[in-house]
Amino acid sequence: MAFLDKVTEIAGKAVDKGNEVVEITKLKSKISSCEKDISSLKEDIADYIIGKIESGEITDVQLTSLSEQINGKLAEIEDYDAQIAQIKA
Repeated sequence: MAFLDKVTEIAGKAVDKGNEVVEITKLKSKISSCEKDISSLKEDIADYIIGKIESGEITDVQLTSLSEQINGKLAEIEDYDAQIAQIKA
């Protein structure tokens, strides 16, 4: 009887551990979702500020410099895309 009790106890602990893993996985997924939402909101803020800089409503030197750097990187991306199109042609 002691053996059967021990097997039942071990099986119960395994089920409990499995439930913990499932719960942790769900919570980590929720954390990941929140982090993605935060990134999206930060992008929205950046787009808003860049729009204000480009329209001249914001004239902060550091922000203007960062905006110009972003525009430079966007131009680089366009150039790389053009190079890819030429290679594919």
